[in-house]
Amino acid sequence: MSASIKNKLNEYASGLYSDYSNNGYCVTAGHEVSHVGNEGLAVKIIPAGRYAKFSVHGNMVKAVADAWGEIWKTDLDRSYTADFEEYLNSDWENADIDIYIALN
Repeated sequence: MSASIKNKLNEYASGLYSDYSNNGYCVTAGHEVSHVGNEGLAVKIIPAGRYAKFSVHGNMVKAVADAWGEIWKTDLDRSYTADFEEYLNSDWENADIDIYIALN
């Protein structure tokens, strides 16, 4: 699916957590694009605002899961508007990932 996305600004994959409610949230995987032009694909806009940034390195699944475990323990003043992960490479064992948490 990634190869079919038009107008990508870079090759970084993103995971967006949005539409938070008492019942859960929406997860959208995709790429940042310069403009809409991908018929049939959802468009999500990351709201402007303040974000706490956490950078992790390691196994793509374990590093992200461990980071989220630590983030959930913090007392960040979260806004729950949109949080996202940016995958800076595609090396499963030596991934570099930035996690952004929306703040009030």
